[in-house]
Amino acid sequence: MVLTEIVLLAAMLGLSSGISLLLLNVRQPAPHVVGGVTAAVFIIVMMCFRSLQFGVDTAAYAEIFSDFCKGSLITDRESSFQIATEVLNFSMLGSCDTELLPAVWIFLVVLPALFFLAPWRVRLCYISALLLSLVGIELSTNALRQGLSVGLMVLAVSLAPVSSLLTFLFSALAMLFHPSAGLVLLGYLLARQRWGVFLTMIAGLLALVIHSLNSSVELPFVSRFLYEINKYLAHEDTELWIRILSFACVVAALAAPLMSRLPDVPIRTVVDDRYYAVAMRMAIVCVPFLALPYFGYRFIYGMYPVILFLTLSATLEKHVDTRRHFIFLCAMNVTILLAWAGGSTYMRELPFIG
Repeated sequence: MVLTEIVLLAAMLGLSSGISLLLLNVRQPAPHVVGGVTAAVFIIVMMCFRSLQFGVDTAAYAEIFSDFCKGSLITDRESSFQIATEVLNFSMLGSCDTELLPAVWIFLVVLPALFFLAPWRVRLCYISALLLSLVGIELSTNALRQGLSVGLMVLAVSLAPVSSLLTFLFSALAMLFHPSAGLVLLGYLLARQRWGVFLTMIAGLLALVIHSLNSSVELPFVSRFLYEINKYLAHEDTELWIRILSFACVVAALAAPLMSRLPDVPIRTVVDDRYYAVAMRMAIVCVPFLALPYFGYRFIYGMYPVILFLTLSATLEKHVDTRRHFIFLCAMNVTILLAWAGGSTYMRELPFIG
């Protein structure tokens, strides 16, 4: 089976279960939530049996993990590789079985969402919408360290209303798995500012980066950032579409609530919602990164789950039809995912289940 078949089967199972509940006139649990969970569970099960050759990064991580299990030292790797390897083995109860890697990986990606400070319907809709998106599939199959990182980052954001200390604590844990979490935290903190302050700070940061590109003076954080940009410039042409499609996921997350507004609810009411406004500003932060190969879409991979969570916030429920919201969101995500999986010769030929 290839990825397109997995996605289509998941969508069909989700629709079937949701429609069945509607025909039976079942109101609780909500049919759209049940449909989403059904699709997500199917994808999770398929993830457990996926091929270790699906994705260049997966094969590389599997080789590292296999060497670790054979007793080889991996101290020459970045600390985040070492931490991820230890956590994966701990999650296997120390069995150190490379064949279990896909199952443990998807488990660790989904697990933090179960502890979000949000109603259960929001958590379940988040998991479903994420796994039905291009970004979710990539984080669950290809970007191992970042996949482990983003769940903790969204957990950190969900805790922000009650404890800034816990937010920074879980953000720090997320950074242990992938340093890009630091940029996501910065983007989130910027997005929490009022529009005037936000736009001024964004303009200032852009000016600082542009100046650093033409300056011999190296600032510690900026120089590392520029190094990561320059390292992948050779891949610019081959990664344009993945940047566009990953950002399309961000646009879909922002568009779905607007498309599902209740009658007589103006667009301004949704836009002024405090969580939606933060999500929209985070999307604006993503825009300059579209010009950067590799680093650009990997940054969006980190930002999208946070944006998705914010746009599914319970505070929007009084302004939108939650069922239509979720259906529109998943429909757009599946369309983008199929465009990516079906449009890539590599994806069409590479077996998902091996």
